[in-house]
Amino acid sequence: MWFDNRNVLHVEVYEREPIARIFTTAGNSFYIDSTERKLPLSDKMSARVPVFTGFPDKKFIRPKTVCIIN
Repeated sequence: MWFDNRNVLHVEVYEREPIARIFTTAGNSFYIDSTERKLPLSDKMSARVPVFTGFPDKKFIRPKTVCIIN
């Protein structure tokens, strides 16, 4: 958010979309977006995304490198 020289407020909003749902070994669950940041679960909807299970319950650590094989 910022004001320009004419005192007009400008706001930029970026919507984050889930790309995967993570289940930890302790039963916790959350979504991650394309930047690998956590997204909270919603009581009103569930995203149709791939599900990954068995992650350690410790702090979610994003990988240092990602290898994509086509």
